[in-house]
Amino acid sequence: MNKGFTLVELLIVLAVLMVILVSSVVVFSNLNKRTDLDTSRDNIIGTLNAAKNKTLASEGAAQYGVYFDDSSNPDRYIFFQGPTYATASFEEIHNLPSSVGISALNFNGGGSEVVFKRLDGSTNNYGSLTIQSLSINETRNIYIYSSGEISTQSESVSGLGRISDSRHVHFNLLNWSITGATTLKFDFINAGKTELVSMADYFSGDSFDWEGQFTVNNKLQKFRIHTHQLNPTTLLCIHRDRNEEKNTEEVYVYIVQDSIEKEIAHYLADADDTVEKGLYVSTMAKQ
Repeated sequence: MNKGFTLVELLIVLAVLMVILVSSVVVFSNLNKRTDLDTSRDNIIGTLNAAKNKTLASEGAAQYGVYFDDSSNPDRYIFFQGPTYATASFEEIHNLPSSVGISALNFNGGGSEVVFKRLDGSTNNYGSLTIQSLSINETRNIYIYSSGEISTQSESVSGLGRISDSRHVHFNLLNWSITGATTLKFDFINAGKTELVSMADYFSGDSFDWEGQFTVNNKLQKFRIHTHQLNPTTLLCIHRDRNEEKNTEEVYVYIVQDSIEKEIAHYLADADDTVEKGLYVSTMAKQ
């Protein structure tokens, strides 16, 4: 009996091996491209955080930022020292791999740079950027919050300006400062109760910081309201721990300035701990 392989069987085996080899090459190639994409995202986040940290440390008594150049070949991002890239006194260029490009820049005010503030590390250039693989159909997003936090997660704000998990929320006011404001007003509408807090004693230099609590329906409602930036536009932060069914009352928060009640936030009494931005708020973001 002939126990050898026929030519047809050998060809079939070779064909199967070739398919496996080609598939492995494709998978390995795509894995490398995906790795390039992830590494590029992580490196950009690291550079943004370095710019923020150097600004907060006041190295060279200067601001630092990152400029994104999507018109070069390859695309690149540039770490720089200065209030703007156009006036930079120092720059460090980082080229993206040839397989990765910048596909979208969506920063507040337009432009292609993110610069951090020396006082608190916040930025007016909040928004997002997207990088993409030029070979496979994948992208990676990077989000810059107005607080200066860098994340791979969006701010979880819908078109209606809502945030779930509202324990620590930043409110970027609509081109106004709370300097000269007189009163914090808390309107617990379902309980039919209003609380007023005089603000004068809680301003100190270029900041405002108040913390307090009220009893509503026999439950404590605790708040801390402070600024990350006072002027020229206030960046306000409200802390309200809603764990373990605490601070569950629905409430509107206002700041009274020049006899005008300016709505900052509306905390709902829903199970998702939702907060909505007020009419006098431009954007908000959770920390």
